[in-house]
Amino acid sequence: MANLLSKKIKQNILNFGPISVAEFMQQSLFDPEHGYYATKDPFGAEGDFITAPEISQIFGEVIAAYIIYYWQKIGKPKKFQIVELGPGRGSLMTDILRVSKTNSEFYAALSVTLIELSPKLRAVQRANLANFAVELTHYDNFTEVKEMPSFIVANEFFDALPVRQYQYNQGNWHERKIALDQHNKFMFKLEKNEDLIKFKTHNLAIKNGDIYEISYPALTLMQEIADFLVANNSASLIVDYGYMQPNFGDSLQAIKKHKFCDIFTDLGAADLTAHVDFAALAEIATAKVKLKVTLTTQREFFLNLGFKERSKFLQDKFTNKAAKLKQAEARILAKEQMGELFKVLLIEPL
Repeated sequence: MANLLSKKIKQNILNFGPISVAEFMQQSLFDPEHGYYATKDPFGAEGDFITAPEISQIFGEVIAAYIIYYWQKIGKPKKFQIVELGPGRGSLMTDILRVSKTNSEFYAALSVTLIELSPKLRAVQRANLANFAVELTHYDNFTEVKEMPSFIVANEFFDALPVRQYQYNQGNWHERKIALDQHNKFMFKLEKNEDLIKFKTHNLAIKNGDIYEISYPALTLMQEIADFLVANNSASLIVDYGYMQPNFGDSLQAIKKHKFCDIFTDLGAADLTAHVDFAALAEIATAKVKLKVTLTTQREFFLNLGFKERSKFLQDKFTNKAAKLKQAEARILAKEQMGELFKVLLIEPL
């Protein structure tokens, strides 16, 4: 499978010339025949990576409690939807809905919308959420989501959106593209920046060789989400790994079986991601004067919402699982694990 995808991308380069890093990511992840998300179930211990909801149920429980609080805060609308972008196997939504059932009034008002391109993952999500008595709708794109008061959740979604890379060389910015060498192997190649530096470098000190990444799909999606929030009295929670301040660097990485690997190896069989520029996303939301934007670390956000207290309660109740619960807590909150690397962007109406 991976070899077929590699051949397909190489033929595209031979036919049309070097491709952007974004195009390489797009084809590697979403090619309908051989792409990673089209052909694999990458989640969990048997997959290539484990997300926070699969590490600890408390992650989803805390988010669920906040969603219910938000619904109450805006006056308990009779119709309310939770929108999740890239729901994986439905683990996070399972925990959210399990907690939601404890509030019968909220549960009666609730519907669920999932943004998912993969037919394989859609089937897994439907099966795993089948026991919940809520209306469940799938869409390909966020722009299809119905207009109503909502809470939008995106956990480890933005990191899979393709990035373009620009490199500073000899006093000018060039786009970093992917070409083929004389042995028909993938290589990076600098080309003149046809975009004429339409991006901001935020007064960062620039040195030769610096790489600047931009995810245009992420910026577009963030604008769509911000517009939706203002129009529908809605809120959004984005959790991902990335950086809070503008930064230079090549963050493109491939992961297979929970280990990093070469980005040009095993195309279609390894996940490709890049760190999320939270500063750029927050800037778009902040530009909407009717929105309140909070950007913090995963550790700080979940500590403030009682993650440790919930963990302690479960450890005391299920003493035979206490060690596992404590280990999961550390993985989510510890500074040297996910706690500082992962950031949380919360956006709400003022």
